[in-house]
Amino acid sequence: MRVLYYDTVRQPEAEQMYRAQYVDLNTLLHEADFVSLHTTLSQETHHLIDDARLKVMKPGGILINTARGPIVDPKALYRALSSGTIAYAALM
Repeated sequence: MRVLYYDTVRQPEAEQMYRAQYVDLNTLLHEADFVSLHTTLSQETHHLIDDARLKVMKPGGILINTARGPIVDPKALYRALSSGTIAYAALM
């Protein structure tokens, strides 16, 4: 499995340990089959995943939000799921 990750701070140890590849957020959203969110809620991350970012994802893409709810814009997520922009979403 190819593991991609995005973080505001690059993690060379994790790259080596998990054979993960650092990419920018749009590349990650465009190339990943599964996108799992693990971030804190802040002004910068509120609605980080919005209409524009959901449109970048693969049509068969799966979004998993294990972070705080407002990281994902719920209205944008509803539109993406309803239109088939992404296939599935799992929310905590």
